[in-house]
Amino acid sequence: MKSNILNILTNYGNKLFGIVSIYLFVPLYIKLLGVEAYGIISFYTVVLSIISLADLGLSSAVIKEFSTSSSEDYKYTVFKLIEKKYLIICGTLLLFLLLFSNIIAKYWLHSDKFSVEDLTKFVILISVGVIFQLSSSLYYGAIFGLGFQVKANIYQFFWTLIRLGFIVIILKYFSNNLYIYFLWQIICNIFYVLFLRFNVLLYFKTKIDVLVVIFLKLPKHILLYIGGMSLISIISSVNSQMDKILVSSFFSLKIFGYYNLASSLAQSPRLLGMPLATALFPVFSKMAADRDKKRLENVFKLSNYFLNVMIFVISLILYIYISEIFKLWLGNRIEVGFKDDMEFLARMLIIGTVFLSMQLLFYYTLLAFGKTKYTIYQGICQIILGIPLLYFCIYKFGFSGAGYSWVIINVGAYFYLFFPLKKLIDIGIISFFINYTFVPFLICLMMFLCSYTIYTKYPNFSFIFYIILSSFFSVFFCVLYLFKLKNIPLKMSNFKIIISNIKN
Repeated sequence: MKSNILNILTNYGNKLFGIVSIYLFVPLYIKLLGVEAYGIISFYTVVLSIISLADLGLSSAVIKEFSTSSSEDYKYTVFKLIEKKYLIICGTLLLFLLLFSNIIAKYWLHSDKFSVEDLTKFVILISVGVIFQLSSSLYYGAIFGLGFQVKANIYQFFWTLIRLGFIVIILKYFSNNLYIYFLWQIICNIFYVLFLRFNVLLYFKTKIDVLVVIFLKLPKHILLYIGGMSLISIISSVNSQMDKILVSSFFSLKIFGYYNLASSLAQSPRLLGMPLATALFPVFSKMAADRDKKRLENVFKLSNYFLNVMIFVISLILYIYISEIFKLWLGNRIEVGFKDDMEFLARMLIIGTVFLSMQLLFYYTLLAFGKTKYTIYQGICQIILGIPLLYFCIYKFGFSGAGYSWVIINVGAYFYLFFPLKKLIDIGIISFFINYTFVPFLICLMMFLCSYTIYTKYPNFSFIFYIILSSFFSVFFCVLYLFKLKNIPLKMSNFKIIISNIKN
């Protein structure tokens, strides 16, 4: 139990720092470099997300295989075979990006401040940086799958701090230059990859007398899993980044920078939900392998309840207090003509992200059973329907129109996933939706609407006070409802009953 709880806590601590770093460092980047330069920094994230499809599910396969009770020789062999494939993919991808860097700069990016020559150099630096960052996911996944989630999170925390935090000091006191920013990303990523790889190999050296590859081809079940995950990776990358691809190609880097600010804020619920989902993936995989469906059903319901409450609280904070949050976060750095569009866009993206975040444990449960085809079907439908819808919304309503398609696509995807899930575990779709989703949402909504009504009438207190107040009562009443749902007497000692359901 302690290991799972600690893993979840460190996952959340790491992810929380990632979110805090966005709120903390982004305004500084804009202040030191400008909105248009921040648009290029945002393009780094777009490129990274697109090339992540080249992962092809390899890092996920490592986590899944390392979570089993297989021998260390088997795990080492799987690692070496997958690493070889990974390095070939990364090398090929880097060559492709370098060859097309000028075309990307000339025909994709639009800037009033930077020349095509400068943009080409930025694309080259971005290409090198993202390739090393992509390769780190393999070694991070290996450490994660071996059960060292705390260690993996600590490593990632310091890497993020040095990569995103120290550059602010460099930009402010040494050289206020975008080239320096990207060079620093490359340096940090290279050292991070080498450090992670060293730790993975060190683990195997302590467990195996002689490091030998015991077979030359990956087992069939891994290849099937990778095959399914490859399609999922491609589809997921297209679906998750198509809005940014279209906005960055249709509009100037300044507008893209503003769009990315709203998008970054709206992604907070998903970012906070991911640590719970990733921490439970090895647990779900083990239960699925052991065919312990009854326990898996119970853990799935409880973890979904906790996940949903957290998503609702964070989302309602952002949705209701979006104006105050933008002002606190960015001050007067948003031009007057973009303020209303950004607030509307952020609210729409938040709604869509709520439904995306609620899919997380559905997705990882399907993966735990090795079922990738349903996610593939979902993704293909999203591409066929979503891309034309996204194009129409952006063309019709401008960059803020991307929010409409985001909501429609994720609402449909959420309800679709209930059907393949019910084939694997018996959760009772209607009762599950009402008790574990709809009721906690109503509780949170009532608390936030009441507090916001008081805030509008008595604005002397900071809006942060009302956020804390409504968040506390939302969680409090949701916990009360959970005790009632589980027919557990309301005693402090009975919290152990709830926690024990996610123990090892």
